[in-house]
Parts: sequence; C-alpha cells; structure tokens
Amino acid sequence: MILFRPSCMFAGLAALLSLMKAAHAQPGFRWQERPGESIALCDGDSVIWQFNYGPALAKPLFHPLALADSPPLTVDRPPDHAWHHGLWFSWVFVNGVNYWEHDPQTGRPVGRTQWSDVKIVRNPDYSADISLQLAYGEGDRPPVLRESRTLRVKPRDSAGAYAIDWQCAFTAETEPASVSVRPIPPMPGGVAWGGYGGLSVRLAEGLEDRRASTAEAAALFDAAGIYRGQSPACDYSGVTGGVLAGIALLDHPDNPRHPSPWYAIRSDMSYLNAAIMAPGPIGIPPHETLTLRYRAVVHPGRWDATALTEAARRYAADAAEP
Repeated sequence: MILFRPSCMFAGLAALLSLMKAAHAQPGFRWQERPGESIALCDGDSVIWQFNYGPALAKPLFHPLALADSPPLTVDRPPDHAWHHGLWFSWVFVNGVNYWEHDPQTGRPVGRTQWSDVKIVRNPDYSADISLQLAYGEGDRPPVLRESRTLRVKPRDSAGAYAIDWQCAFTAETEPASVSVRPIPPMPGGVAWGGYGGLSVRLAEGLEDRRASTAEAAALFDAAGIYRGQSPACDYSGVTGGVLAGIALLDHPDNPRHPSPWYAIRSDMSYLNAAIMAPGPIGIPPHETLTLRYRAVVHPGRWDATALTEAARRYAADAAEP
C-alpha cells in the first residue's frame, strides 16, 4: 500500500502552482508575422530573429539577429553603406552589372534582385523553414540567373545560441553567367577594400571590444582594420549593451574554394564576409547550377579556434546526413 502524506502532497501542489505562476509571468516564445513582409521569433517583447522579404526591399534579409538578453547584433541600411542589410546575400557583378551598391539616381542597384514564391513553415520547436525563388536581371531584360534559396532557422540551444542554414542554388539561363567582385592586390586593378560579395553580415554600430577568429587562430587585422584569410569558419564578436556575443559563419565542405576566403573589417564598421569570389570570377555555364551552402550561428560569448573547429566539424557531419 502506498501512503500519501498530506503535507507532502500540499507541498508538491504548492511547488507546481509556483512553477505555473512563474512560467506564466515569464515572457515566452511567440511568432510575429506580417504576411508578405516579415516573419519573426520573439521572446516576450524582444525580437530574437526576423526575416524580411517585403517587395519594397532591395534584398531579402535577416535583421535583427539578437540573443534574448542583448540588443540587436546586426544593423540594416546604415548611413555609411545603405546597401548593407544585417545578414544577407548579394552578388556584386553578374556579367559586369552591379547588384551591390546603389545607383545614385535611383537609390537601388542597377542589377535587380527579385523574389517570389516565399513559403514559410513555423515548426512546434520554434524552428522555421523558409524557401523562395529569386531572379537576377537588369531593368526589363530577361533574368540571367535564377536562384532557389532554402533557409532553416534552427531552435535555440540551452545556451541561447541558434543557427541559420543557408542554401542557394543558382542556375544560369540561356547565356553563361559570370559572377565577380572588385579585384584585390596583386590582381590587375586591385584595390585594398575589394574582394567582398556573397554572404555577409553587418554587425551593430558601436560594438565594443571587437575580435575575430578562424578555426585555426585569432584573426589579425592590419593597420587599416582589414583581415583576409582562409578557413572552414570565421567568427566576429564584441560587446553590445554590456553583453558579449558574436556571429559565426561556417563554410560548407562541398562549396567551391573550400575552405572559404574571409574578409573582415574592424574600422568604422564591423563586417564579415564569406568572400568566395575574392580569388577571381566564377563562371556558370548555360543551364548549369552553382550551389552554395553556409551556416550562420548567433551565439553568446566569444568563439575561439577550438569552438569554431568543433562547430565546423558538426556542420560537416550534419551536411553528410542524407
């Protein structure tokens, strides 16, 4: 026979009621959606991440990206570079047409990035699956490239970190497509600030104690505040609102030019780019496809070479799963 002691029962009931009251008082996860414009995961009144895809934008993008206890780690359209958009992907040149900087006459790039068929699946564990179709062309001319993009935002882990898996499949139309960037020295016509393009993150203004690291070692910035190197992963971290946090980018092992070239800036801006085209243009023959995959991880603290090596190992293992 099992005997229930009233004192224990009441104590257990009181503890349960206390937990329920605390859970009710604590802000909880919730979705915030503006159909045709954005989808966000919120913790109470704070936005953890938001994907923006409204028709008035120049590019689809993630902003803000944050932790539960921090201000946003990203900035969108800062005054110095209005074409920087939180976490986003943009070509620089496709067949010589600029898709990156804005035309002073129109306030938008000459090359047009258009998207459609945006599909969003919100999962019970507060992960999300997002897919969309993109087309790249100039003016009213037919597109020269089409892209099928899939994004998976994974649930937060016990430390509050979360990952965004990013896959882009670019298919050339009836003509070859050449994607390129401004060259860097010692290439002919190279400029010290060139080589950028592809997947980028513009971190928050006023970020303090900024540092970067690769899977091999701490990233060493030159006198101009520029770092270039190759690695399976690169992290950029700093302090905002008194919170130390960072964003790491991981290169998929099947990407061309793996391990990725990286371009990071620590000057009047905080910027990190998987600079796959820095070594030179990439050609896509007619009707063939170039696929790029990355993982972005928003995390508390500062990731060093050991943490990045482990993150890259896990990403490669995940990528190998059927």
